[in-house]
Amino acid sequence: EVSESVAPKQNSGWTAEVFVTEALRNLGWDAKLVGHLHQGYDIIAKKEGRMLLVEVKSSVNNANPNFTSNEFNTWRDHKEEYIVAIMENFDPENTDSLSEEDIEWIKISDGNFDQFKVEEVKSFRLNRSVWKDLICNPKDLDL
Repeated sequence: EVSESVAPKQNSGWTAEVFVTEALRNLGWDAKLVGHLHQGYDIIAKKEGRMLLVEVKSSVNNANPNFTSNEFNTWRDHKEEYIVAIMENFDPENTDSLSEEDIEWIKISDGNFDQFKVEEVKSFRLNRSVWKDLICNPKDLDL
């Protein structure tokens, strides 16, 4: 038996990045969203001569975050400044019920990155120039 589907919760990550930025500001950090610069982190924060490079990972369920090569390499190359902020079971539609305690802070400063599982993703592209030649009339498909 098949039941109707409901739309899954959507999480672009942006709301979590804004939430973490505000949390850092509440802790006295000068925090700025910089993810659009694609430097391997989402937030740069400065306070009393210290600098943090913060990558935010959020999930509407339990989190098993993936990192791009750029994020991983930036973390490895800047392990003293790099921090990951993880937000599990994150509902971007309901941030009023969240507190700063909902952020899990992760740091690997000992250089031990062996815990990461390396995965390669294979995708299959159907170029527009190909699928345009495959278009069918709905009548031909008995629709």
